[in-house]
Amino acid sequence: DGRILRLSYSSADPVSQVARSRLETAFAPEYSVERHDVSPRSERVATALALAMPMLLLIMAALSGMYPAIEAVVADRERGTQDTSLVTSAPRWIFPAAKLISVAAITLCSVVGSAVSTIASFAHFAFNLGLDVDFPIGRLLALVPLAASAALVAASLATAAASPARDFKQAQNFATTTNSILFLLPVATMANPEAPISTITGSIPYLNLALVMRDVLLGRPDPFWIAVACGESVLIAIVASAIALRFLRRA
Repeated sequence: DGRILRLSYSSADPVSQVARSRLETAFAPEYSVERHDVSPRSERVATALALAMPMLLLIMAALSGMYPAIEAVVADRERGTQDTSLVTSAPRWIFPAAKLISVAAITLCSVVGSAVSTIASFAHFAFNLGLDVDFPIGRLLALVPLAASAALVAASLATAAASPARDFKQAQNFATTTNSILFLLPVATMANPEAPISTITGSIPYLNLALVMRDVLLGRPDPFWIAVACGESVLIAIVASAIALRFLRRA
């Protein structure tokens, strides 16, 4: 008989999204449902970015750090330049630290470049369709320290994984195994993108970075978990440098 049910909801609020879906299912047979999204445009864009951007950045960090780390560690051994470096008066710890810093810098540049190109492509696509899109610039800038932590973790693990290798192929196998684990962690957040950070998920390095990035984009950052994620990244870098130094001393 033409009865219409008008649902007002917020697409930026996961709880509101679930409530809208349930109401549509309950009233759809008797009512013609009209949706009305009350969330601001900037919040809609932030929600869309929160679903994909953290996973993209973390996967790019893992990919970007693998081969520079292999080159930094194995190239010295295969080309014989490591012997020249070891006979200098420089302390041993400076070599793995320098390799880690250089790999992390390259990784961070790749991650930031990927983020900028993704946003630019999204903006270009919206412009061609005539859409008025408001990007949450402040929240995107807040991701830079977290992206740096992701680059540090990826570079550290790749460097540590390549350290015991004797040649390029062996280092590639070690680093690929490590990257496979890193890929799974941010992808796991897509299984339930609305799940809050818990004691378990927040204690898993790299996975907590994905969750923290998501919450920052959604406008609900938790300073405690941000500090935990950054602290774990620094701890991983220290342990990875110690592992690399141990194998360097054997040389």
